[in-house]
Amino acid sequence: MKEETLVESLSLVLLYLTSWVENEGSELESRRSWRGYDRSALDSPEEAELISFNRHSKSAYLTDKGRESFYRVLKETHQKRGTWVESRRSVLAKVVDRFSPEGAIRILLEEDEMQAALSVLRKVPNLVYRYGEVFGPRCSNEICAAFVEDIRNSTRFASHNGKYHELCEKLIVMEKVCGVGAVLPVIEELQQTYRQRRNMQKDLRNLESYMKYKQE
Repeated sequence: MKEETLVESLSLVLLYLTSWVENEGSELESRRSWRGYDRSALDSPEEAELISFNRHSKSAYLTDKGRESFYRVLKETHQKRGTWVESRRSVLAKVVDRFSPEGAIRILLEEDEMQAALSVLRKVPNLVYRYGEVFGPRCSNEICAAFVEDIRNSTRFASHNGKYHELCEKLIVMEKVCGVGAVLPVIEELQQTYRQRRNMQKDLRNLESYMKYKQE
């Protein structure tokens, strides 16, 4: 079923489910429905943080949690109809297109679509700190490359002690995922590139000593 047809069909179902009878029992009996959603029907999704809206607004935001919930309902519907196998690719393509990068990565990892999840991660490399370990050893080279790319980019704009500490925290996370052997060359590269940033050099030296101690 085409998406437009599905929307029309589901809209008709919603209109019926929220309708009421007027002039019941008479020749003028009819069933009517509001053209908008029943606002009370949106209370539960809002409480579950699936949607977010201003009471004075006519529109609502679908949260990441709400979009993921929709995805699972759609998947379950396809599975019950026996159409999931042929629909899976097109549905996941829409996930990548319409979800936030983080939401898309969660769904793609859930579906064991590692390469597709990596493609999203490359566009937003700072998400590697949250999901790096989830990818596992199958994607170790790509994950370590994402760490290095984000660390290089963030170091360019690191200009005070707070940012230097954040940089070291990122390197520590990278070490947990990629190992000391992958982190030490990055630290050495940063020491060579940013020699004029004395406070950064101090933090990097301390971190380097700690990493070498762990390596022994």
